[in-house]
Amino acid sequence: MKRLISIALCLVLMFSLCPYVFAEGSTITGTGATDGGDEPVGGVCRIGDTGYATLNAALATLADDTPTTIVLLKDVINGSGIFLSGKKVTIDLNGNNLSVNNGVGIGIEIEDGTELTLTGSGRLDVHAKFECLYLKQSSFIAPETVTVSFISDAWGLAADSFSTVDMHGDITGAVGGLAARYKNSITVNGTVKSKGENHAVYLFDSDNTVQVGSAIVDSESRTAVGVYVDEFAVSTVTVGSPDKRGQII
Repeated sequence: MKRLISIALCLVLMFSLCPYVFAEGSTITGTGATDGGDEPVGGVCRIGDTGYATLNAALATLADDTPTTIVLLKDVINGSGIFLSGKKVTIDLNGNNLSVNNGVGIGIEIEDGTELTLTGSGRLDVHAKFECLYLKQSSFIAPETVTVSFISDAWGLAADSFSTVDMHGDITGAVGGLAARYKNSITVNGTVKSKGENHAVYLFDSDNTVQVGSAIVDSESRTAVGVYVDEFAVSTVTVGSPDKRGQII
């Protein structure tokens, strides 16, 4: 009898120490995350009182044109990239870090009126084969409390048209730094760097307003420059700010 009791206690202890394992679309519902109850929400993030095992699972529930806040509950690594179309989503880092790694495509792609906003404090680190951030008719906002790092094997950031970017951090592209086409407003409080044959900041159509901390080419290219605006692309570029001098190299 004592032997059976010992085995039972061992099994209870073993299962109490095992971490939870959730499938991709799993949800975990609790109340402690918002009302101070004793039943905390599980998973890596939550929307309201519903926890999700992955960030992609939470993003998959978003309805078009419906403002939604996703709160991170721990550091999150996304290995497939993020694609959003027509969504209005705030990701509250909540003191955590979000890493997006896509070795075969774009890191974060947003289009068709998507509004992606980061709040709270923490880091966003994006590594991608193509653009770390690609926008079309969308916005990406990250306040000073969120440090952003884009490192790409191509262009670090590309804005097609009618898009807004306001971020704090650095952009590095192996091909070029930042490229913008038509009627984009982009503010990068940090350094935009090209490590390849193209420019650090390249505007190839009109009505863009771009401000960056510094625009630097770090390569052996004889044609790449810190800031390049096409001949007929009437746009405005500001490097540095009134309280911090910038560099164009």
